[in-house]
Amino acid sequence: MRQTPAIPQDNDAPAQSAAAPYGGAAETVPVFSGPYPFDSTYNPHPSVLPGQMRNIEITAANGVRRRYLLHVGKNYRPERPSPSPVLFAFAGWRVDPEHFARESKFADGEAGNDALLVFPAGRENSWEGAPYSVAAPGEDIAFVKQILEAIDRDYLIDRTRVYAAGMSNGGGMAAILGCHAADVFAGIVSVSSAYYLPVTAGCKGKPVPTLDIHGTVDHVVAYEGGHRHGVPYHSVPDYLATVSQRNGCLPEKPTQLKVGDVEIERFNGCAAETEHMRVLGQGHVWNQAPNASTAAWNFLSRQHL
Repeated sequence: MRQTPAIPQDNDAPAQSAAAPYGGAAETVPVFSGPYPFDSTYNPHPSVLPGQMRNIEITAANGVRRRYLLHVGKNYRPERPSPSPVLFAFAGWRVDPEHFARESKFADGEAGNDALLVFPAGRENSWEGAPYSVAAPGEDIAFVKQILEAIDRDYLIDRTRVYAAGMSNGGGMAAILGCHAADVFAGIVSVSSAYYLPVTAGCKGKPVPTLDIHGTVDHVVAYEGGHRHGVPYHSVPDYLATVSQRNGCLPEKPTQLKVGDVEIERFNGCAAETEHMRVLGQGHVWNQAPNASTAAWNFLSRQHL
């Protein structure tokens, strides 16, 4: 899908260059000593201003040129900011971040007011864990962490409120971050997600607040699980069983609530909030009823490390 030309480009902007821990020297940026002891530096004149979205290019640790879209919350005040949460939003397979930014409309809601929104681009618009991914295991995780470090040099971010959400293969990427970067991410949301077996393999075991939204007539990634591209993927109930166990939930039946065509399951006794929305009659979509972006931010915005 073609890139939206209206989004400004920022190629190797100093404030967004690759951080030194991932290879290559980080460039010096102007910083300001702020009043927050957990993150006392930020740039009062960042390249992306409140309410703007810009395309940023960086060089990953393996030398591959990669990019992401950054949208700065409308309520962010560069010269005297309050700590901002960060929401990473991952598109599905073959979908570029521009399309997903338009489809999700995260920037138009409360998240677009209060958070830094990051729409990363997968290599060949795919994410690790899927059989068609071109990224090596751990490559996309490192890329996401590199983006976070780059953003942290320019903006005052709240490290206890970093979140991930995604659609389909991107929802699987969000789940991978909950599995392998639980020390970084305070909550994840997956919508119509493809839970290939590597998504849940070798998790660190730390509880992470998790919301899954999935339609019952998804003919791309079936609710009941199955095979795609020659490999199996988890059913939604199997994935939820794995997550609820990792999150320390009680083995009893979840509390259930039906609102219209949505069956909500809330697991009990969990060390981290665990919830599922089963959307009756819904296919492979970023849901509008319930609105997936609103549901995601309502869930994530109350989570903290």
